[in-house]
Amino acid sequence: MSAAKKMEYLKQGLKLFVEALHEGDILSIVVFSNQAEVLRPAMAVSASQPLADLIDGISTDGGTNLHAGLMLGYQEVAKNLHVPGKSPKVILLSDGQANQGVTDPEQVVAASKTWNEKGIALSTVGLGLDYNDRLMSQLAAAGKGTYHFLDSAEGIQRTFFQELNSLLEKVGGDPVARVTLLPGVSLRRVYGYRFAMTGPETYEFRLLDLPLGLTQVIPLEVEVAEGVERIAEARLTFKEEDAKEVTLQAEVRAERKDGDSPADPRILKNMAIADLALAFRDACGLAGEQRYAEAKDRLEDALKTAETLPDRDTDKDLARILGLVRGAHAILK
Repeated sequence: MSAAKKMEYLKQGLKLFVEALHEGDILSIVVFSNQAEVLRPAMAVSASQPLADLIDGISTDGGTNLHAGLMLGYQEVAKNLHVPGKSPKVILLSDGQANQGVTDPEQVVAASKTWNEKGIALSTVGLGLDYNDRLMSQLAAAGKGTYHFLDSAEGIQRTFFQELNSLLEKVGGDPVARVTLLPGVSLRRVYGYRFAMTGPETYEFRLLDLPLGLTQVIPLEVEVAEGVERIAEARLTFKEEDAKEVTLQAEVRAERKDGDSPADPRILKNMAIADLALAFRDACGLAGEQRYAEAKDRLEDALKTAETLPDRDTDKDLARILGLVRGAHAILK
């Protein structure tokens, strides 16, 4: 946490997050090293009780008892679990491996899920290249929250505001996307998402809750037989705040043009983002195992492909993931 001013950036982002809360919003802050402690118990935010000094006092020392910190955070949120109009959520931030207390990832995820099943969501935020990518992503997936990686002051601030918006303006909960491939179409690969097969050529994806403005793209690579126009039927279901279920349906048709490029340039963009994100995740895993040369090579291969894209530095989404991958590659030099 002390490297590259990450703690300073984190404190800046946390202050902005706190300042954006309204009076009456309930906030708790838990810190953890070898042990975990409640820095601020769950209570309503008040303009008469500024938190800047409390945040400035957070320091880095000792190990990483992630399990203890996470459980303590859940316990604080649970104190107000059934308060009307509140969105119970834990935001877990860590840049290290779970090396104190309960360290087995399966046990940590299982313990976390018991709280998720009670209605408390979880988002995770990884800092630094050597964080436990698999654990943090599994925790977020089980908690139906967002999984972030932070590498800059801008990224930290953006993440806190995304999390704030998800608490204030959720569009729908328990979203499920189902894609059924039609005759003449076969699946080659799914990028970045786990899925279950719920029928012949039907793939089900359980997504994050749907806060206002959040985009989720599921890139699928398929093989389409000659002459086939109808590729797939897609369905999205989710629950509104009043528990009413909403279903949206669409048919996917093939668009062809001369050459090998897809007709829709958004396909190239989304596939590039998926490839870069996968390379970054692989590199984080390798770096966590201290296989730095392999991590660097993995990023280098992804960058070579991405550098051929015409909009790589002008498209906002592409530029963001490219900046992340470039920065990680520079660190590994």
